Amino acid sequence: TTNIFKVTDGSGITATCAFAVSVTDTELPTITCPGNIPVANTPGLCSAVVSYSTPVGTDNCSGPTTTQTAGLPSGSSFPVGQTTNTFKATDGTGNTNYCAFTITVSDAQLPTISCPGNISVNNMPGLCSAVVSYSPPVGADNCSGQMTTQTSGLPTGSSFPVGATTNAFRVTDAAGNSATCAFTVTVSDTQAPLIVCPSNQIKPANGTCSGTVGTWAPVSLSDNCTPAGTITVSQTPPPTTNLLGHNASVLVTLTATDGSGNMASCFFTVTLKDQTPPVAKCKSGSVNLGINGSLTLLPATVNNGSTDNCSFSLMVTPNMFTCSNIGFNTVTLKATDAGGNTATCTAIVMVKDISGPNALCKNPTIFLNDAGQATLTTAQVNNGSTDNCGIGTMSIDKTSFNCSEISGRQPVILSMTDVNGNTSSCLSYVTVKDAIAPTAVCEDVIVELGSNGTATVYGADLAGNSTDNCSVWSYSPVAKVYTSAHLGNNNLTITVKDFSGNVATCVSVVTVGPFLNPSPLAPDHLGSEESLSAGVSDFAFHVFPNPTSGDVAVAFEFLADKTLIIRVFDLQGRMILSHQDLGLEGENTYWLGLKGLTPGMYIVDFQSEGLKGQKRLVVQE
Repeated sequence: TTNIFKVTDGSGITATCAFAVSVTDTELPTITCPGNIPVANTPGLCSAVVSYSTPVGTDNCSGPTTTQTAGLPSGSSFPVGQTTNTFKATDGTGNTNYCAFTITVSDAQLPTISCPGNISVNNMPGLCSAVVSYSPPVGADNCSGQMTTQTSGLPTGSSFPVGATTNAFRVTDAAGNSATCAFTVTVSDTQAPLIVCPSNQIKPANGTCSGTVGTWAPVSLSDNCTPAGTITVSQTPPPTTNLLGHNASVLVTLTATDGSGNMASCFFTVTLKDQTPPVAKCKSGSVNLGINGSLTLLPATVNNGSTDNCSFSLMVTPNMFTCSNIGFNTVTLKATDAGGNTATCTAIVMVKDISGPNALCKNPTIFLNDAGQATLTTAQVNNGSTDNCGIGTMSIDKTSFNCSEISGRQPVILSMTDVNGNTSSCLSYVTVKDAIAPTAVCEDVIVELGSNGTATVYGADLAGNSTDNCSVWSYSPVAKVYTSAHLGNNNLTITVKDFSGNVATCVSVVTVGPFLNPSPLAPDHLGSEESLSAGVSDFAFHVFPNPTSGDVAVAFEFLADKTLIIRVFDLQGRMILSHQDLGLEGENTYWLGLKGLTPGMYIVDFQSEGLKGQKRLVVQE
């Protein structure tokens, strides 16, 4: 500070002087900083925004200035680490003073790391491992400077062994924070072991033709992982399985299982073979030729208990014999077992013929001649009879037949003897037929109408002179009734039939006259049931064939239904047959079975409600 002094005299004259007073400010200004500030980083950032009270300097003089000489202003984003904030206060004289504090931003955030997912692969063929590549994980952090390391497992592209390998990774940031991740690489052993079986095996059969499968081992055994000594081998079927019989065979399976459970099988057969020859034993014997003249000798005929441990077959040679071999023959018996082993022995065989002829009959049909006779020959009965060595003689027991044998088949025996004295026979049934038609002969008649206005004629009366090589069996019509409408001449055709159904016809001229009173000399026995017949019969009926050797027919005609009885008597008055029935209006025919009657004369008696009549009947052989 300059101090100036002035002196003024009375004249106004002045004089001055001055001096300076210097006051020096040597006192430093003051400044106070806040305390150190520790904070954690803002999540996801490598910093933190920190606000603080900015220090302001003071001084004994006025007007000091405050400046920040280091660090960051309040509200700034402070990096992780320690930041020193320095402030300076300067007063007007240039005195300065400082203060400082630290803001420490700590990195409390862990780094991050992400591993790939678990990896599963199969082994490489032939190896117990697999090369696996993967993307190695790289850690990340909110701050730079992190480091990633693999703490276990194998690097990508390595050959990983069968099993599970854990690959672990760690990331560490600059602040020492760390994080880990892990994944597994699993290599599965899917390769089956290699097993080679023995070739097909033969086992000899024992004395009972049996044997067991036995225990078998593979020829070679290996695996990509499991040592051969630790590979499990099983056999199916079990070793104790029994085989019975030559060529009995079983498929054996050997199965190998490695440590991973992979299995492989191989196969071969075990076959039981019969290697023991049979024992052939012979015996002599006799055999008979067959009906075909030959014989196939069976091995059993000369076998005397041949044996073998297994099954076997027998063959004898020679084994075919014919009539030319009758007598003693030497044969060889050969035993062959299932394995092809053989043994032989010899025997003497006597060949005999004890078979009778093969008698074959046929049932011929022969026809009667005009005389009612037929002859049968051996050739007609023989149906190709044969004998193994030849037939010597042949005959039949009946050669002649007649009309009585038309009905039914007649038995005939064919007998024969072969060249060796053996006999045989067969039964033939001969059918006797009559193919010759009757000779029909008709008579012309004159009849008169009766009191009832009718007249009846009978075919048997009009054609009674007809003949046959046997006998006439029926006449048709049985009866013909005429009335006043038929007055005059009438042609009546009559069919004559024999027992065999052969027919012939003839024409009878029936002259019908009007009714006249009957006279004793002209009885109306042809026209009325009530008329008499010259004392011979009260009623007209007909019996045919007559003579007969079998059945007969009784033919008549009723004007109304009536009961009737027909009886047959022999000449001693004994009743042989009685037949009761109802006769119908019109023509009637009843058959009487008389077969088996003793040949002779018989009376046929007919009665019906007051009507009666009789006829004689001749029964012949």
